Amino acid sequence: MESKQRAAGVLVRLPDPAASRSWLCSNLFFSASDGLLRSGDCVLYLERGGGLPLPKPQAGSYYAGLAHLALAAQDINAALAHCTARGLTLQTDGGKAFYNPGVFGGGEFYFNILTPSGAVIEVAQRAVQPLACPHAPIEGLDHLGVPCADFDAECRTLEKHGFAPLFAPVHNRSDTEGRILCTMLSNGRLTLEVYQFLDLCALPMPKSAVLCALRSDFSGRTPSGLTFITEGSGLNEAV
Repeated sequence: MESKQRAAGVLVRLPDPAASRSWLCSNLFFSASDGLLRSGDCVLYLERGGGLPLPKPQAGSYYAGLAHLALAAQDINAALAHCTARGLTLQTDGGKAFYNPGVFGGGEFYFNILTPSGAVIEVAQRAVQPLACPHAPIEGLDHLGVPCADFDAECRTLEKHGFAPLFAPVHNRSDTEGRILCTMLSNGRLTLEVYQFLDLCALPMPKSAVLCALRSDFSGRTPSGLTFITEGSGLNEAV
């Protein structure tokens, strides 16, 4: 069994880790132990570093790499009510959750939280068989968002390292972002939402991004720039 120190999770670099730790525990039900933050099976490693809000990409483009963290909700309306009552800065569909059709078969409801650190935290509920949240309205990892420049290459690389697709690729369309190709892959500990905006141009994720790497049992980098690190590896290694 993996030790707590080596648990699969997200490396987060922030100017003020203590303030972010307090915010996450106060608003999103995380608990701090052994130097980690935990919400169910979601594990965060907070370190002091750059962690600046991302500049808006130029028109017609998007950033590829680790873009967002999605926490699970069993009832998206209860989760949204909690976040609204806390006065959090939210991205919603006119006060309601967005709907992403096709993913996990029946689609997924979601909204975004814009955190003070600049990280985007999504809250998501699968329309069919929502993940259980026994202790709080928002609990555990639903997925990690990984926009990419080459959907097939990204999926092939992840599959080589033990990630398996949870459903066939879904083709969606947005009025603002055009055609979107999406799937989810999981290795049993981390679930990754891999997607490509087919009508936009991918740009490298800025090095100042708050979400900077995933801690796992292998080290390397995917074509999108998603970086995996082990206990002793660095951020500059390549798959």
